[in-house]
Amino acid sequence: MATKHSKPLLELRIDGPRIHAGRISVPDLVQICDKAQSAVLRQAEAMAGERTLRPGPVTADVKEECTLELVGISRGSAVLSFDLAKPQLSITPTLAVDVVSEVGRTIGDLYEDTDRNYDPGVLDSLRGLGEVIDRGTICSIQWIVPRRVGQKKRLSAIYNQGVLERVTRRLRLPEKQPMTVEGTLEMADFKQDDEKCRIHPPVGNPVSCGFAKDMEDDVYALLRRTVRARGEASIDPYSRRVSFIQVKSIEPLDPLAMGAAAFRAAHSFEELARLQGVKPLDDIDILAGGFPEDEDIDGFLNEIYEHREKA
Repeated sequence: MATKHSKPLLELRIDGPRIHAGRISVPDLVQICDKAQSAVLRQAEAMAGERTLRPGPVTADVKEECTLELVGISRGSAVLSFDLAKPQLSITPTLAVDVVSEVGRTIGDLYEDTDRNYDPGVLDSLRGLGEVIDRGTICSIQWIVPRRVGQKKRLSAIYNQGVLERVTRRLRLPEKQPMTVEGTLEMADFKQDDEKCRIHPPVGNPVSCGFAKDMEDDVYALLRRTVRARGEASIDPYSRRVSFIQVKSIEPLDPLAMGAAAFRAAHSFEELARLQGVKPLDDIDILAGGFPEDEDIDGFLNEIYEHREKA
C-alpha cells in the first residue's frame, strides 16, 4: 500500500461524459483494472522474450513482480492510482517502472500513429482496455507514470478513440485456408448450435474442430475411429499453428493409410523437429559410451572384419 506521501507506480486519469470527480461505474472500473493489469503482465513477458499470445497463465516470476494493486481513486475526473502488490525490497521497483513505462510509450506511439512493431499480446490487452471507450461512457484514459528518482519527467500518454482504431487495425485476424486433417476422432460434443469434436493426428497435438448439425450422425458413427476431415482452418497469424478447423466433410480412414499425405508433404528440419518432439542436444557426453567396459572393442572389430573377408 502506498503511503500518504509516496508516488504511485501508475496513474490512470479517466475522462468522459459519465465520469464525475472521484466517481466511476463499477463495470468500467473492473474492466479498466483488468485490462491495464493484463497489458502490464504481457509487456513484462514480452520484455523477457516470452510469447505473449498463448493459452495459460503468465509466468510466476512476472506475476509476482508486476501485479498491481489499486490504492486510491481521487478527484480530477477520476484518477486511479496503482502500486505494486508485492512488497519491494528496494526503494525503486526498476522492473515494474520499466514495464509500465513501456506500455505508456506504446500508447503514445499509437496516439502519434507511429509505424513500428508492437507486441501482439500487449495490443490484445489494449484493445480490451479500449472497449470502455467504444461504449461511449469514457472518452479517454491518460496513462501516467509519475517521475521518480533519476528521471527527468513523468511519462504521459492519451488513449482515445483514435488509439483504439489503430490498435484494432494492427491486430492481425486469424488466417483462413482449406485443410485436411487425419487422425483419431477422440471426442464430440453435440451441444445445440455449438457442435465440436477433437481429432488427434498421429503426430502433434489434438486439433479442435467444429461441424454442422447435419453432420451429427456421421460424427457419432465415427467416434473412436480413424478419420479424414476436410474443412476451413483458422491459422494463428503469430504462432502459425492451427487453432480451429470448421469441418465440411468427414470420412472413415484405414489406419494403415493415416498420415500418408503428411509423409509426402514437404517439411523443413525445424518443422520436423517440432512435429516429432525432437529437442536440441544439451550434453554431447550422453552420446559417449554404449559399449561394455569389460569388453575388448578392438577384438570385437577384428571379428567383424574377419567375417567380412570370409563372406
